[in-house]
Amino acid sequence: MSCDSNGCFSIHTGRPRVSFVVKSPYYRTDTITRILNRTERNETIPLKTNDYALMINYLSHANIEDWKARREHLDAILLDDAMIYQVFVDEKLGMELYNKWEFINKITLPSKGLRDLEIIEMTYREDRISKLWFKQVITEAPQN
Repeated sequence: MSCDSNGCFSIHTGRPRVSFVVKSPYYRTDTITRILNRTERNETIPLKTNDYALMINYLSHANIEDWKARREHLDAILLDDAMIYQVFVDEKLGMELYNKWEFINKITLPSKGLRDLEIIEMTYREDRISKLWFKQVITEAPQN
């Protein structure tokens, strides 16, 4: 089930209880369970932001002169044994694996391509990133 542009969706069910998983790149995955009440038709459910995903997105768009601070931020949020996967979904389907420092080097080198980095999913251990999946979004056609 997907949300509309406002982040809203509708559930139509005859069940008295509903449970669903909310999953988004920039919010923490959460399982929501509700007892449905016929009088309250609409409900707003606050989600927990995924601060690390937002930080990586921000760092990939940050000014290149701030590279030392970017490296320190990434070092702090990634476990030493973190596994980072770059997913390719264009003409070739595949994946590239990075360790923590390879990823930090990749994301802190001055490169326009990283401005189009999109977080797919993250897993955590010890409140730090242990696994990260990302892709680079192609926003314009390559020029020959």
